[in-house]
Amino acid sequence: MAFLVGALLAITATLLCAEPLLKATIKQDVGLGIIAVAPAFIVIYSIIFGVAGGIIAVIIYNLIGFTKRRKSLKDNGIAKF
Repeated sequence: MAFLVGALLAITATLLCAEPLLKATIKQDVGLGIIAVAPAFIVIYSIIFGVAGGIIAVIIYNLIGFTKRRKSLKDNGIAKF
């Protein structure tokens, strides 16, 4: 589940960062250069935010695992923290 959340965060961040580029392309007469470069920017954003989303997912997964272990140790009376 944590990996799905990380992937959704990556997709959302990619779309939010690509939005200004797409708006500028639609509103202004910028030529065909930006239309050719826009997919490259989207791919770069996807890679960057995909890696960041994966890292966030691993952190979330480890935090959930830590809290479950801590709770089970606390319930058994082994841990005092």
